[in-house]
Amino acid sequence: YQLGILPHKKCREYGMFSPDEKQAYKDRFPTCQHPVVIIYNDESEGCHCPFGSSGEYEDGSVITDIDIYTACYKCRYYKKRTTPVLKIRCKDESDYKLYLKYQLNKERLEKKFIDLKGVI
Repeated sequence: YQLGILPHKKCREYGMFSPDEKQAYKDRFPTCQHPVVIIYNDESEGCHCPFGSSGEYEDGSVITDIDIYTACYKCRYYKKRTTPVLKIRCKDESDYKLYLKYQLNKERLEKKFIDLKGVI
């Protein structure tokens, strides 16, 4: 493990973060489209991804935290950032997550539930 060559599966068996997970968080979180800046009631800020990772926001950039988050590893929603980082109030975070997850799955969900169109 200390050499960084223990396979991902073995790392997870031992309850450790694999080098692949660490690298995915380091590479993906700062460049991903989906993390947003959360503005808390005391006006402090943090950066959250709706799929489970967190980090910091400094000088207009998303950066990784000292903690490691595994959500970036093989995340099927990763998309390289093309727009500025969105800032939202903490009271709106759950609505943002719901909205984003719907938008990312809209086509699949509409095909799956086509029979409900017009019912709702």
